[in-house]
Amino acid sequence: MRVFTPEWYARTQADDAYPDVWERAFSRYNAHLDRIRPRLTPALRRFADLQFHDCQVREVRLLQNSDVEVALHGFRRTRAGKHPVNGIHRVLLRNVIATNLNPSHVGDWWLYEEVDVTRRGYRLSALLHDVHAVLWFEFETLFLKSAG
Repeated sequence: MRVFTPEWYARTQADDAYPDVWERAFSRYNAHLDRIRPRLTPALRRFADLQFHDCQVREVRLLQNSDVEVALHGFRRTRAGKHPVNGIHRVLLRNVIATNLNPSHVGDWWLYEEVDVTRRGYRLSALLHDVHAVLWFEFETLFLKSAG
């Protein structure tokens, strides 16, 4: 992750200047998204415009053909915090090239996500709460099937 690292999160929990630290991080990430947006697929652009803060990782399923489905439960919103939709949100990652997925990620709380472009496709990274770790996937295509 470039912005929402475990170290950044620890600083936001201990720092009296939390609002400023948070604002700077979101400004940096939004600038990053603006730079890469032309290289994202339409589905990935729509996904990048959402946030899944405080959703719980309910399930991660390894599907055939190197596909992975991640089920998140909670509210998803636009990056501006508008239009909350509560329920199960299924993120389908097609042709996963690499991941650091492990069983401790299931049941954890998804705090912040980042999307990036790689040489081989795209990368989705999520800062998780309980394990203070980053869950990441490198993949070719992403689809979102959201509640509501």
